[in-house]
Amino acid sequence: MDLSLGGMTIGIVALLTFSAVSFNIYPPSNVEKIDSKPLHLGGEFSEDNLGLNKMQMVAARYGFYPQRIEVPVNITFTKAGEYPLFCNEFCGLDHDYMWSKLIISEAEKQ
Repeated sequence: MDLSLGGMTIGIVALLTFSAVSFNIYPPSNVEKIDSKPLHLGGEFSEDNLGLNKMQMVAARYGFYPQRIEVPVNITFTKAGEYPLFCNEFCGLDHDYMWSKLIISEAEKQ
């Protein structure tokens, strides 16, 4: 089977698009463009380790089971109920399954 370069390119792009959609991989939605002209390398932008990459791993910080944990907190809520608590850190595969449940109960009468 002889495929042209254009046909192979279209096939690869279609395969990557299908894979990204099926695994819910989307680009970040709030990317800001800045004007680099007014930036200067002084003050808060002066670093002695330019070019070094610092990597922080936060993927396993909340890797617990079950998805519900009760802790005593002192916050005022307006009404009781169960609310979904979604992850707001884009990390890639299975991001749509990273959620928890926030349960607001009625205040105890004293």
